[in-house]
Amino acid sequence: MKILHLSKISLMNKQLAQFFIKSSTFFSSIQRVNQLRLVMKLLFIALSLLAIRSFSADVITPSAYALTASLVVVIGLYYLITPDTTNIITAMLLWGLIILTVYILWNNSGLYNSAIIVLPCLMVISVMLTSRLIYIPMLLFIIATLVFLSYAKTVGLITPVLQTDDGSYWARSIDMSVIIIFFTLNAMFFANDFQLLLRKITKKNKTLANELANARQRGNYDQLTELPNEQLCNENLSGLIAQASASGDDLAFITLDIHHLRSINNTFGHSVGNQLLVEIAKRLRTLETASTSVYHFQGNEFVILKECHDHQEAIGITEQIFQAITLPFRISEYDIEVSGAIGVATAPFDGSDLDTLRKKSHIALYNVSSDLGYQFFEQEMASIAAARYQLAKALKQAIKNQEFELYYQPKVDLTDGDVIGAEALIRWNRPDFGMVSPDVFITLAEESGLITEITRWISLEATKACKEWHNLGFPHLSIAINLSVSDFKRGNLPQLIFKALNQAGLAAHFLELELTESMLIDDINHIQTQVQELHNKGISFAIDDFGTGYSNLGYLTKFNVSTLKIDQSFVRQVNESEHDYHIIKAIIQMSESLGIINVAEGIEDEKTMNKLANLNCQIGQGYLWSKPLPADQFIQFLTSTTTKTRIKKIN
Repeated sequence: MKILHLSKISLMNKQLAQFFIKSSTFFSSIQRVNQLRLVMKLLFIALSLLAIRSFSADVITPSAYALTASLVVVIGLYYLITPDTTNIITAMLLWGLIILTVYILWNNSGLYNSAIIVLPCLMVISVMLTSRLIYIPMLLFIIATLVFLSYAKTVGLITPVLQTDDGSYWARSIDMSVIIIFFTLNAMFFANDFQLLLRKITKKNKTLANELANARQRGNYDQLTELPNEQLCNENLSGLIAQASASGDDLAFITLDIHHLRSINNTFGHSVGNQLLVEIAKRLRTLETASTSVYHFQGNEFVILKECHDHQEAIGITEQIFQAITLPFRISEYDIEVSGAIGVATAPFDGSDLDTLRKKSHIALYNVSSDLGYQFFEQEMASIAAARYQLAKALKQAIKNQEFELYYQPKVDLTDGDVIGAEALIRWNRPDFGMVSPDVFITLAEESGLITEITRWISLEATKACKEWHNLGFPHLSIAINLSVSDFKRGNLPQLIFKALNQAGLAAHFLELELTESMLIDDINHIQTQVQELHNKGISFAIDDFGTGYSNLGYLTKFNVSTLKIDQSFVRQVNESEHDYHIIKAIIQMSESLGIINVAEGIEDEKTMNKLANLNCQIGQGYLWSKPLPADQFIQFLTSTTTKTRIKKIN
């Protein structure tokens, strides 16, 4: 029963509290406690001064004892203040001050005592701090008190020091009532406006706080995978390094690069690719521990931070990562397998900030030689990367300074030995360094975005050279140039090629563009649209290094392929390897059935040429006839062969 009684009291207190201090919704409980304590300290000082004055008078009145009792009450209430009692104590304090004021008025001249000015002030404060449930009864009580004091003077219960007639006393009562009501109403209006403004401000602050929280969430977390992103990683990194160092450990900065994500997007659609990233993120999250955290930076790049006791533990986490991603992902009825590579930098040895560690982990990643491989950063890698950077700068200058040169390797009809055209091959004679291999600078040009400018230059120079051959008496020679997948990214390759043909004055059917098999699975629609536009103008297409890639026959018709170039890795072993012989035979037979021209690259001796000719290989290219030659030497080659062979005429 006692517990039930206490619970009822607690419920009543909660119900009463909602009617008390209006400002409580705008301040925290601690702030309200501190504010009330400050008010009570000031009140204590004021009451103390009044009590001292009262006791120092010639005659000690009952008011002096009332003031002293009030001090005791204030002290008691001060120590009862808690976050749960501020509302009740505020109401008790206001009612106590009103009663104290009325008592002083009763004992000291009634309505003519200076204490009466306290009443309007108390009403203003009560309106500002409490609800109508509190201040309206206070107002009625004060008006009733003024009326009662007038009545008490009329019947002789009190005797004011200043003698006035009863009418004047009642008039003063009415005046004071009007003044107090006036102050109360004005305080109500101002308080309502003030509270409305505070509510609006509070609402806006809450909205702003929510927006800031959402912005921080969006700013610190990847919206697709819901993993923390690069920004949050940057914020956490220094603390994680310090934590690892304090434990005598290192922090492994692990960059995971998911391979072939673009191909997956192109094959299955971006929705499947996005869901794949979500599923990869879920698996990587299973690796999270107190010492392991996972981040998604952008696209196919994930970062794992791992506190490691030694090098072997860092190797262990890379193996766990590969185990997490190698099992097939079931997405939209597809079983998708992914592969990737890992680069690892170690803090604090390899750096202590995000930019440095990320850069070095990427350098290590660049040196991974296979799928599902990993590499730790080593200082020699940085030297190689620096050399590549300098090479990239020199490559940009090479375009500007026209340091490139085209070499031409003849293509020969194997049925009669006639030269039918040539393939243009770029060479870079770097000043003070000599010849730079195309295998080095072409890859670098693709990575740095310079490949488009190089292709523009090759297209113009190669078409001009072919036109020159025509003018020299070889009107049916064609020219072939190699393209990179990067050439298609801007979408302006047709315009670039057409411009080169127009400037050279060369008909489109004399130009052949060579593609690789790997290009045909990268953004198929974007490439196919441009290929179709070029083909419609008469430009032909060849698949270079056929047999080394995906060898998807559907691409041959989709991309209007007219020529297959058999990779030289098969051609060079055709006399020794039965396996390579059958591969070449199958490619030739397939091309014949599809009406596609076949070309064998890398023919270096007559035995190989004869064997390929017996398989009905149509065109050969290799050192048997000539290595790639500069433009002037290629013209000499054409001139020297006119007495031995005929130039093949192709309509």
